Amino acid sequence: APSHWGREKLESFYHELARCPVDYIYLGETACPVRSCFSPDFLDRLCDELTRAGKKVYISSLTLVRNEKQHRAFRDLAQRVQHIEINSPAFLGLALHYHVVTGMFLNVYNSVTANILAEHKVERIMLPCELSFQSIASIAKRCTAATELIVHGHIPIGISGTCQMARSLG
Repeated sequence: APSHWGREKLESFYHELARCPVDYIYLGETACPVRSCFSPDFLDRLCDELTRAGKKVYISSLTLVRNEKQHRAFRDLAQRVQHIEINSPAFLGLALHYHVVTGMFLNVYNSVTANILAEHKVERIMLPCELSFQSIASIAKRCTAATELIVHGHIPIGISGTCQMARSLG
């Protein structure tokens, strides 16, 4: 959820996705831990519904990890689902314990980086939106892990260490 939709709209969005012909669904906050509504109870309810609908559920990590509390909170969520999307190198060590894919914020710009991630047991690597077709083809051809690319939706233009909600709360 790259935008702050609020819990009600977010829950409605995931209920719709449960009925859509998609294989994977990502839950979690990637931008701001202050606005996150993914409490363990909320997450458990969504995971149960989506799993019953035949979806493989991944928990997405923050892009910028500022402290041990945020790191620990994500590890706790990961234990509940066993499939995670990492958007920060801070979580690469979890690839030894869970099924791991990378998110678009991990900045994989060449096949050397992609293969280092694959050596750490990352199963699927999302390539950055701004790569050229030639770069995408080169990485996909040389990488031992599966590669993925976003082809629809809004492309983020930046990630800030302090989101609008945090600023408004002082």
